Amino acid sequence: MFNKSQKIKKSSYSISATIASLVMASFSPSALASNVGASAKISTLGAGLEIDYVLSNQFSIRGQVNSWSMDQDFEESGIEYTSELDLSTTGGLLDWRPFSGLFRMTAGGFSNNNKLTGFSKNLGTYEIGDRTYEFGGGNNARVDAAIELGDGFTPYLGFGWGNNTIDTSGLIYSFDIGVLFQGDPSVDLNATGSATDQQTGFGVDLATDPTVQSELRKEERNLESDLNDFDLYPVISFGLGYRF
Repeated sequence: MFNKSQKIKKSSYSISATIASLVMASFSPSALASNVGASAKISTLGAGLEIDYVLSNQFSIRGQVNSWSMDQDFEESGIEYTSELDLSTTGGLLDWRPFSGLFRMTAGGFSNNNKLTGFSKNLGTYEIGDRTYEFGGGNNARVDAAIELGDGFTPYLGFGWGNNTIDTSGLIYSFDIGVLFQGDPSVDLNATGSATDQQTGFGVDLATDPTVQSELRKEERNLESDLNDFDLYPVISFGLGYRF
């Protein structure tokens, strides 16, 4: 026969064991698996990989990495640049499905390392700032450009559709439209070699001449002004994956 104290202890043990088993079951691999999905992405941020976790019928979280490199020539003030566009972002997103369906609204942020680097590819007459220089043969004259399209944390807002609902395994898909608030671009220009200043007719060392350096700073500001539209970077993405 159990006394009253023993019965209370036995009852408490049973309740604790039940709670513990429920907690363990909720974090078991089989329970977690149905809420975890992995997708391949293609977007204006490049090619990417995304892992998502469904919290409830209305909320889910996503982690994402994107990367892409491509040649992207451009022209500024008559200077033609051979350049490479490097896209690199890592982000975290929170999805809210207000109607517990496919439609979702998204907020989050990315670590943004998007950049454009290049150099002047042709010899000729170029305007740098308010002055004109002749880049001739045999003097290795060139202008190098480094453009940071984003630096550090950049917020993201968007909306989309996806079948990443709770307790649903199998094929998953997504389509998102949003904006990355990456801020104003930062431009750094450097010139090397020698050229002829068309105003004076004298040769100058592009790397050390103070007038050239002053005109390069003006050209940086001109280029930054021309790139101001990139402070809001449009994001359109498609994803296809599997929920385990």
